[in-house]
Amino acid sequence: MGSHVLKDSVVHNGIAWAINVDNSKNVKIDNNVIFNFRNWGVKVGASSSVTVDNNLIMHILERATFTPSGLIIDKWGGITLCKASTGTCSNLKARGNILAGIPWAGFSIPTVACDEENNDFANNVAHSIGNKYGGYGALITKDSNDPKQSTCTKATGMFSYKTKMGIAGGY
Repeated sequence: MGSHVLKDSVVHNGIAWAINVDNSKNVKIDNNVIFNFRNWGVKVGASSSVTVDNNLIMHILERATFTPSGLIIDKWGGITLCKASTGTCSNLKARGNILAGIPWAGFSIPTVACDEENNDFANNVAHSIGNKYGGYGALITKDSNDPKQSTCTKATGMFSYKTKMGIAGGY
């Protein structure tokens, strides 16, 4: 099975998502600069064996065509892994990424059970994240299908500063 690679590139100035990976496998997004897009820097939906490493993602903006009202808000993110779509994901990794200037959440990633050793989400930095609706450096979410995660989950190596709410779990 072949792989799909986006490496050592600059992706900039779009009016929609920068990179969308869905229903895919064996994808590597490595050492890129992603700048000035709407809603998502890198969004991974139902996929397997996707690695997002060593990217600089900045200035992900709100959509100009959507007005939040009541409990309905538009979410934006730097890197979201299997959190903004339906379907299953496996073997996802995000390591060594730097995210800045994003309104809602820098990272939206899954967790692992506390007794598992895992470096799939390590050495990531989120800073200058937030608007009046959000501002999470990272949203980490447990897998409700994993009984080992019912009492304790963890994410390691996540750094967050100049954000409204730092790192939040349980979503």
